[in-house]
Amino acid sequence: MTSSPSRARGARVVLSGLVLASTVFGTVLVPATANAATDPAPTTPAAAAAPASDVDAVGIPAPIVRTSSSDLAVAPLGFAEDAQWEDGTRYARSDLRQAGRWIRKGQQIAVTVPEGMGSVFVGIGQYGHHIGINKCEDVGVVHFAARGGETTAITAPHDGLVSVFETSDTRKGTVHIAGGYPVPTFVEGQTDRAKFDRHLREWTQSPFFLLIGERVQADVLRHAGEPKDDQNEELIHGDDLDARLAAWDDVVRTNADFWGARGEHRVHIATPTYDVAGSSEYADAHNGFVSFPTDHADPHGLLSGDRSQAGEGHLRHAIGQVFQQRSTRWKNGFGQADDHTSADLASLVIEERVNGRNWLDGWTDKVRAFRAKPIEQRDFWSNDLNATTRSLMFDQLRRAYGNGFVARTTARANEDGDRSYSRAFIRAAAQVTEQDLTRFFAEWGIAVDDDVRAEMATYPEPTTPIWDDFDALH
Repeated sequence: MTSSPSRARGARVVLSGLVLASTVFGTVLVPATANAATDPAPTTPAAAAAPASDVDAVGIPAPIVRTSSSDLAVAPLGFAEDAQWEDGTRYARSDLRQAGRWIRKGQQIAVTVPEGMGSVFVGIGQYGHHIGINKCEDVGVVHFAARGGETTAITAPHDGLVSVFETSDTRKGTVHIAGGYPVPTFVEGQTDRAKFDRHLREWTQSPFFLLIGERVQADVLRHAGEPKDDQNEELIHGDDLDARLAAWDDVVRTNADFWGARGEHRVHIATPTYDVAGSSEYADAHNGFVSFPTDHADPHGLLSGDRSQAGEGHLRHAIGQVFQQRSTRWKNGFGQADDHTSADLASLVIEERVNGRNWLDGWTDKVRAFRAKPIEQRDFWSNDLNATTRSLMFDQLRRAYGNGFVARTTARANEDGDRSYSRAFIRAAAQVTEQDLTRFFAEWGIAVDDDVRAEMATYPEPTTPIWDDFDALH
């Protein structure tokens, strides 16, 4: 038994003869050779010599996919869960690196890890329920350990995509994976579209194709049973995939900058037939991935939408949920964490930059009606406001103090240690701006505790009524 490098929270243990089965509901241990007696006889592909490290050879670290094998350069990023904690994001991004291979239950792959890399985890599986795959069960991703300097044979416990989880923050190298079937893979700025289209026609054993950008990656279901066959392939026909991936990257990068997240793990997109919990949402965020189910006939616009809010709104919202900071998820009037008010704050920055508009300015009448009440009767959580109008409170602070305000404030609030997120945010906002924001929060029906009010009173008040800013662009 050997243990993985020590971590700030918890421990990960590699057990000989066991693998880690990872789903959104947790991680369990299962036998490494657990296969039903009816599984097809496994075939072990020929092992290959460990390739030389080639992590920084070209652009975005991504798999080089061939008919019989793939090479995957892995960069040292550390654990995505560690980045989640350090950055204060609501969800973790992904440790998963796509390998561009598909394997059927009972088949084997040979994984060669270079000397000096230590152990890596090889994943088999995908997130969510897929019609025609694994009896439409959500099998998650099962992790197998592969040691550095060795070639490890791995038998698939179910049908699945092959991936690598390399969570070191120091080691790098190129992992060679032989066996299975090739998956058509498009890498932003690197893949010739005609070649990708040819692979879509010729590499038909895989029910997925892969899209890989700098900050985002997607497992895209090829053959959706509902609402029509080959829906996603039809949607990308003739599409500028470099431009689409660049737009996805922009959404992730803008959220990372807006919220002050420094971790560089990619956001992973899954496209199951329906979501892991049977959700009716067009898009859902989870720890380690975001889900865009195909059973909605693409109303989420993932593969067809333009850069308007209507075309890109569901993607922006899902990515916003990933990066959303805990100190902006205040308890509502029912004592529950409010997940909606602050999720689209970075989307407003994107909309202003890309389309020259801010949709919150269209909600002025509702806010003015709320403001018509005496200030002592206003309640931020009353039905006089909704999630959209409440988000204007945060956005007015951003308008007054710049796009970097939220990142600076949430960073300080996260360090505060106060178990009341609203209290921590209010105190941090005053410290960051060095202004007394008591009047601002009172205008929004937000009570400020006496001791925090006393702290803020040491600063000057804003020189303009920032609570009356209903025109973001002027």
